[in-house]
Amino acid sequence: MKINRTFSIPVSTAMKLKTVRNQSALVGRAIEKYLRDQEDFSLGDAPLREVMAALQARKDCPDGIKALIQIELEKKTVKSPPKPPFRSLV
Repeated sequence: MKINRTFSIPVSTAMKLKTVRNQSALVGRAIEKYLRDQEDFSLGDAPLREVMAALQARKDCPDGIKALIQIELEKKTVKSPPKPPFRSLV
């Protein structure tokens, strides 16, 4: 089953699309590909701290890398006491 939709696209894109024989099929395939790519997992999408923690937990991670990750993770979790917004004049 198909349904008609109206979307705005740049004129330059419309001009390129004009030369294609079955525009609806091309647009449908392009949208499906885009949506599939959005569903694919990418390590680059994961938060850095989670990736570091997962890497540190691996048994095959070298000890030197684990130590560096541990330092970095501790650096971010240690909270220093808040500083006053201004110095007292007294």
